[in-house]
Amino acid sequence: MASVISAQLCQLFRTKLKFITLILCLVVEIALTVGMTPDNGDDQTGWMSILIGWSSMGIVVFLYIAASVGDICAGDFNDKTLYIELMSGCTRNKCYFGRLIVSIIFTLPTALFLYAAPLLVSRVIFGSTNIVPISGLLTRIGLLVLPTLRLICMFTCISFIAKHRLGVFAIGFCMLEAFSVATTFIVSVPNELLALTSASYFCSFDEWSSVGLNGGLTFITDDRLADGMIGKIALWSIAASALFALIGWHSFRSDDLN
Repeated sequence: MASVISAQLCQLFRTKLKFITLILCLVVEIALTVGMTPDNGDDQTGWMSILIGWSSMGIVVFLYIAASVGDICAGDFNDKTLYIELMSGCTRNKCYFGRLIVSIIFTLPTALFLYAAPLLVSRVIFGSTNIVPISGLLTRIGLLVLPTLRLICMFTCISFIAKHRLGVFAIGFCMLEAFSVATTFIVSVPNELLALTSASYFCSFDEWSSVGLNGGLTFITDDRLADGMIGKIALWSIAASALFALIGWHSFRSDDLN
């Protein structure tokens, strides 16, 4: 498996597609963050606008994970690299789990960076925030590892079933649209049930505002998380990650690769 991981890492840094995708997603996030910035707003109002819209960045990260994992895991079906590995004596277990590990090594930290990017841009524009402690924001970003890992395993599973990087991205886009329609018009999904709702929960804050004597708004946020919610999200995320990884492994192991 070490040889598969090494080869995938070398290929990772020789190709430009993944980094172009990362840069495009970063540009989109910066544009959205600047668009959320109120005209002539003070630092506190600006930070509050960014925090309110932070959860919407999960859409960009979701599509990025679909593109990144799809390229790592399904791209080698398109150029026949995976078939060459199998004919060279590499077992299917090594081919599968090697790519899963590389997907985690590369996609997890870059996805977390995309989650943090709006906050970094806000720091440049408005300086430090006294609305939410920096430690609270870092804690939220750390907790986003759970739903992010879950999405990586899910798209790894989809990659070995779809066998095409564009197909993986298309499936991810359709899933995102279905989720949007379902949550808007049909059902309310518990925070711990899906990766997107878990990520949105970690990126959301309860907040209140009051108007001062000088007419300025003062914001107060509660950065505490509900009792037991972290544990529920962790259990659901670990269980779902393992399930997706096993489904993908079983599908690839029993696939005749025609």
